[in-house]
Amino acid sequence: MSMSKLNQNLNLRVTDEMKQRAEEAKKDGYNSQAEYIREMWLAGESTVATLDPRVGSNTAEVTTEVASAEAAAKALDDIVLLNALSTDDPEPLDEAIEPIMQEFENVVVDRIIELRDDEQSAVSDDGRGNYYLEE
Repeated sequence: MSMSKLNQNLNLRVTDEMKQRAEEAKKDGYNSQAEYIREMWLAGESTVATLDPRVGSNTAEVTTEVASAEAAAKALDDIVLLNALSTDDPEPLDEAIEPIMQEFENVVVDRIIELRDDEQSAVSDDGRGNYYLEE
């Protein structure tokens, strides 16, 4: 955070324990109690945004690790599914979810390519679009 942007003063009441932690923060590499408090404040905000579904859609993209395609499908927010349904014309379900499936496929393909490009990964290709795991 740029110090030039810090132009507002804020009085804040804290517990004795919180004050002690802020005082000891200098030992952990913080320049001041104020810097420590700002960092903790920002960390708290990002954690709340990640955990609170009411603000999750207004924040940066959150990535949740899942172990199967079924779990990935179940992890979709209801709003994604509801937005796929037309309010104008009823349509077959496979047509309604086609954009979701295409986006899912695009993300999976991108991830496989990322794994192929990662030197630590066992994913490889034969140069003709066929992917496999190296032994």
